[in-house]
Amino acid sequence: MKKIVRICTALVIAATVPSATLSQGGTGVPPPQDKNVTVNALPPLAPYYGPRKRAIVSAMEVKVQGVATTAPTPSGNQTVVTIAIDQPTDFGLGLTEMLTTALVNSKRFIVLERQHIEEVNKELQVSRGAEFNPATSTAAGKMLGAQVIVRGAVTELSVKRSGTDVGGVLGDVLSFGQARAESKVAIDLKVIDVATGQVLESVRAEGKAVSKGMAIKLNKSDIKIGFSSFDNSPLGLAVRNAIEDAVRKITKKTDPMEWEAKIASIQDVDSQPAIYVNAGLDSGLAVGDILEIFRAGADITDPDTGLIIGKTGGLKVGQLRVTTLQKGVTLTTIVEGSGFQIGDIVKFFRRPGGLRPPPKDGGSD
Repeated sequence: MKKIVRICTALVIAATVPSATLSQGGTGVPPPQDKNVTVNALPPLAPYYGPRKRAIVSAMEVKVQGVATTAPTPSGNQTVVTIAIDQPTDFGLGLTEMLTTALVNSKRFIVLERQHIEEVNKELQVSRGAEFNPATSTAAGKMLGAQVIVRGAVTELSVKRSGTDVGGVLGDVLSFGQARAESKVAIDLKVIDVATGQVLESVRAEGKAVSKGMAIKLNKSDIKIGFSSFDNSPLGLAVRNAIEDAVRKITKKTDPMEWEAKIASIQDVDSQPAIYVNAGLDSGLAVGDILEIFRAGADITDPDTGLIIGKTGGLKVGQLRVTTLQKGVTLTTIVEGSGFQIGDIVKFFRRPGGLRPPPKDGGSD
């Protein structure tokens, strides 16, 4: 027999959202302040160098009604207490900001501002009418030069407790006595190729934190992303752990993808062509980097779905060397080739010292 109790809580997203700071050598989740809490250990991100891909992180959906807390009773049954989420949209936006920060901190992405995306979507809605669906379209991503879109949905927020000292509910407070409890968060993710609209990866990211010999207390004032009372709780640490797992799984798919930009302008400087690329200081490019230039190939369209599933091989035009990085653009000089045009595709080739991007299959050179 299950007893279900719902507590309406106001989930407020703080102005300063905690970040799951990932690095190539770190775990990304700070050590729990309580020695009785253990966070699910995850391996560090693989080494990475080279320019950062442009990404869009869509507002995360919350598909659960609240935090489901399960505990056994002396009679052998289970008591289920659900703390209902009053404002799931705000909670989802808070998690979106956490994921955005973690992706930026991975040094692999430039995450485009959501305000710009919304503005473009509004323009597309006006021009295309009711047939345009911003939730599924990649048109805004194409217009903003993004390579990937990350879409996520929270599908589990739970605390599973062992032992029969169940505690109970008093007003807005849910309290359990000292025992072992596992806090778990799950996020379903899709990584979408903007160029083709295809889902490159569909994965489930999970975060877990196990507490032993400590009381668990959840109340209306505690469940606030960005507040230490929640961030340092087992459930808060499980949220951060899930964000870290999400970044690991996203980057595993996107690391082998080729970085791309375009030639934005060609000017004559002292009778020599100066070629500008639409990637600047924040792109991760470095002076001396060698870039390969290709003429864009033709779209390949699936005859059954009408979706673009790829492009024909573009003609290689030549190579450029990065000489100056500016805000928004990079100045390059010609290493080899001729006939460069505005709109030509730019790809990262190598860094001084011979370093090259990871192979497309994700393996090692």
